[in-house]
Amino acid sequence: MDNIKVSVIVPIYKVEQYLDRCVQSILKQNIQNMEILLVDDGSPDRCGELCDYYAQRYEKVRVIHKENGGLSDARNAGIKVARGEYIACIDSDDYIQGEMLSDLCELLDSTHADIAVSGINTVVNDMIVNIEKYEFAIYESKDALCAMLYDRKFWVASCNKIYRKELFEKLLYPKGRLYEDYYLIPRLMDYADKVVVSDKIYYHYCIRDDSIMGISNERLSADIIYNTIENMDFFKKRRKNYKREQYEKITSGLVNHLYFCTRQVLLEEDMSKYWEYVNKYMIAVRKILPIAMMNKYLSTKVKMMLLLSACSFSSAQKFIKKHVQT
Repeated sequence: MDNIKVSVIVPIYKVEQYLDRCVQSILKQNIQNMEILLVDDGSPDRCGELCDYYAQRYEKVRVIHKENGGLSDARNAGIKVARGEYIACIDSDDYIQGEMLSDLCELLDSTHADIAVSGINTVVNDMIVNIEKYEFAIYESKDALCAMLYDRKFWVASCNKIYRKELFEKLLYPKGRLYEDYYLIPRLMDYADKVVVSDKIYYHYCIRDDSIMGISNERLSADIIYNTIENMDFFKKRRKNYKREQYEKITSGLVNHLYFCTRQVLLEEDMSKYWEYVNKYMIAVRKILPIAMMNKYLSTKVKMMLLLSACSFSSAQKFIKKHVQT
């Protein structure tokens, strides 16, 4: 297939009962020049067989069978062989509206942007429980980062976006890490020139009990720390490219996210399974504290928790339990 407009990458692992809904929603897209890359990440169920079936039946489907390496590794495997001008990463238990790819590709073409963003419906047990509808906007990339991280005008997620393929020549997903979107998406936007946000909702994000987003454990929490600290370092090195207001809003968004996630840990009654996280968190806080304390976009409450955490985690725990409702 020549002149492929968009490569759709679908990482697949233990989603046998959801896979057909996802694949059919992509096959029904009203865009002809696309390829679908089904990445079987060593799934122990029948997903591999289903992938081969789709490839035999539909010319636009290609399959990659690989050893299990996790979501990031599966996405990277698809990116490396993608032939499209644009790249979309659709999670295999989700599904998309029939106009998503054509409309977002058209937005990229008409605005000369590098990333296009769609609204999201959150679905639980086939019921829409949350609607994320965004205002149409065209941002320079630095302003897009502020809008995403500080103003929270759209999600930090991979699945509801389409990217110009060239962005991945410098960056890939971090293998073996959870919450990988929060690591990569800010960096992709830093390398982009322009971001366009659609006012339409095309993506249906489905929450399962055993999905990554359903995980609440020490590993997930630790990966949030790594992502935050590494991104703080990344933007510190690129600080000269940003106005002071932009830089402080971006770092404020990163720190606020760490605060929110840590707050959930601090409210746990049984802290025994989080001690490794606590130690890593305290080291991380001491590292970012000088930058955070000078940031005018961080609230006094967040700064106080960071300051207490750098000295005594138990003091931070008492503080957050007292102020969690405020």
